[in-house]
Amino acid sequence: MSRQFVLDSSVTVSWFLEDEKGKGSKALDVLINDGAALVPSLWLYEISNALFIAQKRTRLPAWESGRILNELFALNIDVDDLPKVDTLMSVLLVAETYGLSSYDAAYLELALRHRLPLATNDTKLVSAAGKAGIALL
Repeated sequence: MSRQFVLDSSVTVSWFLEDEKGKGSKALDVLINDGAALVPSLWLYEISNALFIAQKRTRLPAWESGRILNELFALNIDVDDLPKVDTLMSVLLVAETYGLSSYDAAYLELALRHRLPLATNDTKLVSAAGKAGIALL
């Protein structure tokens, strides 16, 4: 299967938090039916942190985290290689150009580098993707 889009953690989180369901269903449908998503290595830590925060705020029982991680790792999600200096420099440039955090810029840089659409619920990232000419899923 070919890569279809870059997946942001904000969309992924919407798949398992009850009060955010539906915000990323199109991306999930594409992922399950049509191909692979691509994520920066940062995504792994963002998902882990989202699970931790959800548990801490009692939005998610602790036992759910293992099930969610197993489900996510069963999906066709490719993790980009650990970034090299050139990639990090590119992320910094994207962050500066579009007024993003380095975290958000990592997703946009990946979409730009691979010429893929981006699935995100983050409003600043949506705006930056539009300015960069990246399609949204």
